[in-house]
Amino acid sequence: MAALSDKRLLLCSLVLVLVSLLHFATFASSETSSVAAAEALLKWKASLDNQSQPLLSSWVGDRPCNNWVGIACEELELGVTSLNLSSFGLIGTLYNLNFSYFPNLLTIDLYNNSLNGTIPDSIGNLPKLTHLDLAYNELSGTFTPTIWNLSKLLFFHFTGNQISGRIPPEIGQMTSVQYFMVSDNSLNGSIPREIGMCKALIFLALDGNNLTGPIPASMGNLGNLSSLILQQQRTFWISSSRNRKVRQPKATIPYEKYFVRFHTSRRNLSELEQLYLYSNNISGPIPEELGLLQHVWILQLLDNNLSGPIPASIGKMSALANLRLEQNQLSGPIPTTFGNLTKLDTLFLFQNNLTGSIPTTIGNLTKLNTLVLSLNKLSGSIPASIGNLTKLTELDLRTNNLSGPIPTSLKNCTSLKRVRLEGNQLTGNISEAFGIHPSFLKISNNNISGKIPPELGEAAQLGVLDLSSNHLTGMIPKELGRLKSLLQLLLSDNQLSGSIPSEIGMLSALTDFNVASNNLSSVIPKELGEVKENRRLSQEEAQNDNLFAIWSYDGKMVYENIIDATEEFDSKYCIGVGGYGSVYKAELPTSQVVAVKKLHSLPDGEICNQKAFTSEIRALTEIRHRNIVKLYGFCSHPRHSFLVYELLEGGSLMKLLNSEEGAETLDWIKRANVIKGVANALSYMHHDCSPPIIHRDISSKNILLDQEYEAHIADFGTARLLKHDSSNWTSLAGTFGYMAPELAYTMEVNEKCDVYSFGVLTLEIIMGKHPGDLISSLTSSAFTTLNMPLKDVLDQRLSLPMNEAAREVLSIAKIAIACLNTVPQSRPTMQQVSQELSTQKLHLPSTLHMITLGEVVDL
Repeated sequence: MAALSDKRLLLCSLVLVLVSLLHFATFASSETSSVAAAEALLKWKASLDNQSQPLLSSWVGDRPCNNWVGIACEELELGVTSLNLSSFGLIGTLYNLNFSYFPNLLTIDLYNNSLNGTIPDSIGNLPKLTHLDLAYNELSGTFTPTIWNLSKLLFFHFTGNQISGRIPPEIGQMTSVQYFMVSDNSLNGSIPREIGMCKALIFLALDGNNLTGPIPASMGNLGNLSSLILQQQRTFWISSSRNRKVRQPKATIPYEKYFVRFHTSRRNLSELEQLYLYSNNISGPIPEELGLLQHVWILQLLDNNLSGPIPASIGKMSALANLRLEQNQLSGPIPTTFGNLTKLDTLFLFQNNLTGSIPTTIGNLTKLNTLVLSLNKLSGSIPASIGNLTKLTELDLRTNNLSGPIPTSLKNCTSLKRVRLEGNQLTGNISEAFGIHPSFLKISNNNISGKIPPELGEAAQLGVLDLSSNHLTGMIPKELGRLKSLLQLLLSDNQLSGSIPSEIGMLSALTDFNVASNNLSSVIPKELGEVKENRRLSQEEAQNDNLFAIWSYDGKMVYENIIDATEEFDSKYCIGVGGYGSVYKAELPTSQVVAVKKLHSLPDGEICNQKAFTSEIRALTEIRHRNIVKLYGFCSHPRHSFLVYELLEGGSLMKLLNSEEGAETLDWIKRANVIKGVANALSYMHHDCSPPIIHRDISSKNILLDQEYEAHIADFGTARLLKHDSSNWTSLAGTFGYMAPELAYTMEVNEKCDVYSFGVLTLEIIMGKHPGDLISSLTSSAFTTLNMPLKDVLDQRLSLPMNEAAREVLSIAKIAIACLNTVPQSRPTMQQVSQELSTQKLHLPSTLHMITLGEVVDL
């Protein structure tokens, strides 16, 4: 027992010795560390300006934890844990401060001094640092790469320096950072998508730099973000949410989260010149504070969910030249204070719930070029003061509740090219109102009376003239025969009398002529083609009598000619088979070659898809566009029912892309032109047709090419006319792989369904094949996909696009990805797509070798 006790005593003694040695070693180490830290601080002090060194007079000896100003130590053995010399007036650099000697440093606060030069590499050797504040100094150069190693950092503040270069992808390593502020520097390039990995972010300030591009989609992951400041070069951009990942399709962004916060940095928002907040899900009212932005000349808040009245304070924004508030839910009247915006040249307020009258002060806007107030609930008369707008080129007041006469003062607006007043309750006559020479004139669906003014025959550029569904009387003036550019002449549903002037038959460009439901003579001029005796031109009557409904032909004769030309639809003339019909090539006796789609019939003689047949006729008789296939006529007959189109020798885009030889003939410029053609046609259907027309089956099989490789949208069997005042719910339609994802949970059809399909089609054209799984990877921001070079995705059968072609392809890829946003409201409109494709030229190297899909998304 005694021996055991001795052993235990010896063991305890050894433990005590080891503990003492360990304590001594730790003390010695901390002493050594403290001495090294003191030497590093003193070396830095000596490098500072002579005026700065006296401010650190307490820095003497080798123990910085003993009352050195600005130095704090939580525990002696940890050494220096805080360096706080905020607003100390220090002048010098950080070159001679070796941060490697401060492994336990938690805080660096050198805010508001006069430190210059670059950031030393050693700053990255601070594994425990949580607070780094070097704001309002004179630091320059780029962020040292080692700074992104500070993975424990919570607070990162470099505002008010001269830091240049890009914010690198390595920012994604700072997964703990909550405040990241680099305002008022000289940073450039785009915001890296890796910033979405910083999920702890609460406050992000990047304003006052030279950053370009939109917010990357990955920022949708920043669920804790409460403040986002992105003022850039006097321009404030909030990126379209088409580039933002949103988990819930119907989620909206609180307005206060993303709207401007007035802050007190060196350049505050009172200097702002451009404010873009379009195409987000921003809700709530427009704040009165906007009136404080005296230098803003572009204000665009379109395509959001803004509600409430338009604040009168906007009238104080005296520099405004471009104001776009369309496609929201704004209500109440147009403020009379808008009359103060005398520099305004563009005003878009369409598709809201605005009420009241158009203010007479609108006449003060003498520089106004475009005025679009359509699709609202405006009432009262059109003010006579509108005649003061002598520079006006577009006037769109359609689909409101406007009443009274068209003001005679409108004839002063001699620059007007597009006039849309249809869908109102306008009265009076138009004889005195038009000294103008527009190219597009629609006044249909009103209560206009009187005669058609012969003076309209002087509008040499007039392409569309729609006066249908009014109370017009008198004869059709022969002077309309001078309109050599006229494509559409729509005079149906009036009280016109007399005969159709023979001069109308000389209009070689005319493709759409409708005078049905009038009191016209039964005599039809021979120039218009022979039709059945004592009959007016009426599509309904022609269809009921089994005639081919083309105004310039005898329907029965054309029907028989088509039967003969195809030898009663012999298979040798068949050039394609579709879902509900086969397409035949027919050469008529006039040598005109047409495409005839014969509908599959049922045993009882009925058409197997009467609804599709009717939809196609209804859609294609409403529209005329160079990139939409022309419908010449149709026949509904118990034996043969068919539609007759222009023949497009190039065949379908799908067939061409699936052919090695065909794909090689379709070079990059041709592919870009195909995409632009489809975009232009869809823009026309969605924005220039009333009501808008939705195709619902945009796919490569329904794009036909002519011999010049120009695109034409075909197959309107699933098309719908979109009525804004009624339900637009429908059954599922379209081609799988092109249909918008929201159709899986809603049957409501709108323009954004076509936009999504266009995005798929566009990727297919530049890839040479259907994009398949790439779509889901792009919309989910999959890291591996975003790292993929763009060149690896492009059609490998063509050489890599260079120079101008490269710029075209890059713009196209960017737009296509935007169209594929899973949130319908976040996709661009086809009008925006069409405009971007025709104007945008991105700056990039002469090749696409170094561009990744992620960088395309971030553009």
